[in-house]
Amino acid sequence: MITPIRSRLKKVFSSDIGVEPSYQVLDILEYACGLILGLALISTENPNFEMASENFIHLSQNISQPVGAKRTCPPMLCGGNPVSAGELLYSKTVNNSKITVDYREKPSGLHDLLKNCGALVEIAKLSYGDYIINDKITVERKTADDFLISIIDRRLFNQLSNLKKFCSHPILLIEGNPYKSNHNFDRMAIKGTLVSTKVMWYVPVIFSRTKEDSRDILLMISRQVGNCIDVAPIRGGYRPKRLRSKQLYILQSLPKVGPKLAKKLLQHFKSISNVINASAQDLSKIEGIGKITAEKIRKVLDTGEN
Repeated sequence: MITPIRSRLKKVFSSDIGVEPSYQVLDILEYACGLILGLALISTENPNFEMASENFIHLSQNISQPVGAKRTCPPMLCGGNPVSAGELLYSKTVNNSKITVDYREKPSGLHDLLKNCGALVEIAKLSYGDYIINDKITVERKTADDFLISIIDRRLFNQLSNLKKFCSHPILLIEGNPYKSNHNFDRMAIKGTLVSTKVMWYVPVIFSRTKEDSRDILLMISRQVGNCIDVAPIRGGYRPKRLRSKQLYILQSLPKVGPKLAKKLLQHFKSISNVINASAQDLSKIEGIGKITAEKIRKVLDTGEN
């Protein structure tokens, strides 16, 4: 496909050099422009610079592919399975996607955008988060203005605490650029909050530009969860060394069990083997673990290979 920037590069090259560039040369020029854009984003306070910098390495590898080869998106964006860029970015219909939306999110109109794309949308009263994707991913959505206000009234930190306690895979989605708002807000305070969210609370932060962009992100998450449903993820990064830390690390792999619940389980049952052998009724006696969560834990522990 001839993109606008590719067409422009071809005209400029032909005019200045006097010869028509080959496809390989156009590839190099196009990705060089992408690199310049990525560096420009990094040098500013544009929150989208992370996506540009992380994905450029993969995109630049496509330069060496033969002419006509199928360009792919980074595996990290495709659930570990590279697909064509057009298929990932422009496909708006997602089948078998269940997204539960908190009733307080209805005025945003985002649930209608999701419905129009074929997702199964349910409206409910959620205790934590605004969207639950395929019963696995909990998304707390905030507009840029709401994000800033939640910092002022400290509501954000209570929400992050609850997300980590009661949700196994929380995500913070910020719609808009918090650095460009009508509020006279200290930029270092914004940066500090974002760093704290990612580093101290271990909650990933995703930025979107518009409601339509938020819709695409939610559908993309749903698609990735669906693709990886039968793939056991490798838990990278932190590896505990002390015995108690290892025990808590193992318990946190159970459904809906975060750091706080893992400590409660270990304190109550004294060992991991006792937790594994506990009945759903015994598990539900732990504060923070209801009947549904207890049944999910037992299902994970009891279900055999099909």
